[in-house]
Amino acid sequence: METQTTANQDYEYGTVDFEGVTYILTRQPEYTSRLFDTRINYNDVAEGEEYCFEMSAPAVVAGAIDEDGEPVEATVYWRFWQVKGERVELDEYDYSKPHSVDVY
Repeated sequence: METQTTANQDYEYGTVDFEGVTYILTRQPEYTSRLFDTRINYNDVAEGEEYCFEMSAPAVVAGAIDEDGEPVEATVYWRFWQVKGERVELDEYDYSKPHSVDVY
């Protein structure tokens, strides 16, 4: 992976930093529908109990290009906790701290 400097600019979907690397989001985050191993999934908890859900968004690694000169692609993941039965808008969550990132 080669690194290029990029101009400081505003990106339509924003950027996030994870483990010292900046990722430029290329779409809005969406639900992943991933089920977790423990009793923290929506269908496993009663009304008023907390459950965990995951969001993800495609991204590119800021300033990085692959051997073909293309941006290095990644997927950024966030995990959030929600109380079943309470309504929270998705834009109220803190997307500045991803849970993990997969780089391709």
